[in-house]
Amino acid sequence: MVLTNLMSLSNVEKIKFLKSFDCFICDCDGVLWHGREPVSKAPEVLKNLVLMGKRRFYFSNNSALTRKQYVEKFNTLGFDAEENEVLSTAWLTAKYLKNIKFNKKVYLAGAISIKEELDAFGIESIGVGPDNYEPKSSPGGPLVFKDVELLPDIGAVVIGYDLFLSYPKIAKACSYLNNPECLFIATNKDEKIPIAGGLTVPGTGTLVTAVEACSERKAEVMGKPSPFVIDNILIPSGLDPKRCLMIGDRCNTDIVFGKQRDMITLLVETGVHKHSDLKKFKSSGMNHLIPSYYTSSLSDLLEIISL
Repeated sequence: MVLTNLMSLSNVEKIKFLKSFDCFICDCDGVLWHGREPVSKAPEVLKNLVLMGKRRFYFSNNSALTRKQYVEKFNTLGFDAEENEVLSTAWLTAKYLKNIKFNKKVYLAGAISIKEELDAFGIESIGVGPDNYEPKSSPGGPLVFKDVELLPDIGAVVIGYDLFLSYPKIAKACSYLNNPECLFIATNKDEKIPIAGGLTVPGTGTLVTAVEACSERKAEVMGKPSPFVIDNILIPSGLDPKRCLMIGDRCNTDIVFGKQRDMITLLVETGVHKHSDLKKFKSSGMNHLIPSYYTSSLSDLLEIISL
């Protein structure tokens, strides 16, 4: 695989690049913003792409916000966005269950945003927030769960980003999953989240893995790199994946997501992965992680748009 720096292309090649896609799908954290700070000139880039006639979607693996809350954040940070352009994993989880005519209850280990999206589709859920149950054990003796009630009408276990995930929650999730007909859904499987101050915190993938290990089952993943969105949202809307540009900062989610359906992929170095990582991936033969192009920041596209 060739590591192609987008900005090293000739002007003719840059114009050809812009003409090669009809729609762009943009990751959010690390591409458009860092926390509450937009990446330099990112709003301007996206506005110009839309003025060129490109369609857009915003796709975040972060399940901590509803689509409505994402739109509010976009507008606050200077981006234009409408709800039908936002692909959040909280909403995708609810839409998936609605599409399959799910009519039971969900055991949810995740943020209130997932519950709100489920509520909007008329799907009842339990489990959000802290679980104050405390298992008992005698010194040196076995752990004992007493008076734990498992509801009979739980038809799905959903794991999202949950700051309150606990031993009792994992135990309850795995107990429900003993039923092979109970669905097992993960909003995403991002393994870690780098945050300010050099701190790294566990991502949803870490939490999902704990439940997978206990239940001996694999979760159905809604977020990237799962192709669920491509097959169930984008293609049905009339888009050709080969005419879409996937812009992301994380190779094992954003780039793999796009490459699964032959999208053009662009890695920006304002987030998780850098050019140095790409060289390591290439030397290790991990070609599935190599994007079509890479560049330092989304702002570089302004130079190409102005040609």
